[in-house]
Amino acid sequence: MRAVAVDDDENMHGLLASLLKHLDADVELVGTAATVEEGVRVITETKPDLLFLDIELPDGTGFDLLDLVNAGDYLIVFISGHGHYGRAALDFQALIYIDKPLRASHLKEALERAKRQFSLRTHAGRTEDIKTAGNNFRSGDLPTVYTISNSEGLHFVPIRDILYFTCSDDLLTIIWNGGDPLHWSGRLKRVVEHFELYDSFMQVNRSYLINLKALRKLTTGPTLVMSDKTEIAVSSQTAKEVRHRLEQL
Repeated sequence: MRAVAVDDDENMHGLLASLLKHLDADVELVGTAATVEEGVRVITETKPDLLFLDIELPDGTGFDLLDLVNAGDYLIVFISGHGHYGRAALDFQALIYIDKPLRASHLKEALERAKRQFSLRTHAGRTEDIKTAGNNFRSGDLPTVYTISNSEGLHFVPIRDILYFTCSDDLLTIIWNGGDPLHWSGRLKRVVEHFELYDSFMQVNRSYLINLKALRKLTTGPTLVMSDKTEIAVSSQTAKEVRHRLEQL
């Protein structure tokens, strides 16, 4: 597989090449660039299969670059040192990114996920995913749809319809209005990070992240009663924090 890396930190180019070799990843870095303009030229000349892109570049963003090439043609891995909005834009479209500093294990996982996501989406779907993520990033708007990838494919869940997430033995489950529960491998910590910018989502114990707008009752115990009648035991301190958060909504 042929790859191009576009990152204004040129040390990243050498590190990326070294890690790919260390992983024996069957990925050859055939070109590098530091700007959007250079990136478009290198991509056009080398015709890669895979793009490694920084989000912020001296003359624009990785999304600007993708507007200038046929984004749906490529496997894409973002290498991001960007803040919450950048990560949210990528996460919620199930786009693949690696946080800086680069680590071999994270790179290996990202490559595996990128290959899988590419196979799950049509060219038009991949192009639309990039467009939506880019629009969210540029506007600073929080995404309105959460994308989940599991063995059955990709699922697009409206944020407003989510009741809660729960996790047991690294198996995540989302309960939402309008569809059956969805299950996938992962940790609740990662989902909590995804939703930290959303005022209505709160982790209430080790196993549950809830949408406070789907909370119907707080009973003695204390226990949270959700709109689907699920009961979630919480601590007294958490119950107090729930009341406070509800007042802010």
